[in-house]
Amino acid sequence: MTDTAMTNAPATPAQRLIAHRGWQARRVENTLDAVAAAIAAGARHIEIDVQLSADQQPVLFHDRDLGRLAGLSQPVHALGVAELAELTLREPSRPAARMAQLAEVAALLQPHPPITLYVELKRIALRQFGADRVLQAVAAACATIRAQVVLISFDPAVLVAARQQGWDRVGPVINAWPQWHSPQLAALNPDVVFVDVDCVPRDARLDTMPWPAAVYEVGHAAAARAWFARGAALVETFDIGGLIAALAED
Repeated sequence: MTDTAMTNAPATPAQRLIAHRGWQARRVENTLDAVAAAIAAGARHIEIDVQLSADQQPVLFHDRDLGRLAGLSQPVHALGVAELAELTLREPSRPAARMAQLAEVAALLQPHPPITLYVELKRIALRQFGADRVLQAVAAACATIRAQVVLISFDPAVLVAARQQGWDRVGPVINAWPQWHSPQLAALNPDVVFVDVDCVPRDARLDTMPWPAAVYEVGHAAAARAWFARGAALVETFDIGGLIAALAED
């Protein structure tokens, strides 16, 4: 296990929380505002989703198309990065924001070396541009913070390719319990495995699994405590500031 944030485990549960798409409960997800708010709240781990624009620049976005946040039917890869930057992204009860480039997030995190950034490589981008191009674009954007980055994906093949291209830190995302035992996962020997809470058997202890587990998605402090008690190394949440405050005395 090479993840320094994992090998030098933080002292408190609050420091073992991952900000899912930044502080999504307070800011539009996957934006500079959301990442900055998570940093200000004290997050030590931040997860973001990355796709490529039409001109192959990595930007932060989760969905298959721009409908939910920008009211457009096109996918991210249909527009150039300059066009994407002009869009207004909206979620209920949050200030409007603009789409962020991965390079901007890298600049934001560079003064904060203790923070680990989990970059999810979205499958829609991998299908559109191929693993090599996506990895090259992400490597260029993250050059200044590469030691802080863990590449994660539902597609283990891109993580194998990332290892071959010199990425030290990778983590598959799984949503079915038997995936823990796949030969592909064993060959990858990941730093962390992101696990959907809904697929974990009731009697399973996560600290008996071959690699550290980060569970997603957890909304309340009581649930976070329960997952830590069951051996989760990390817990991912949309409400990073709320859970940090609730767990601060643990």
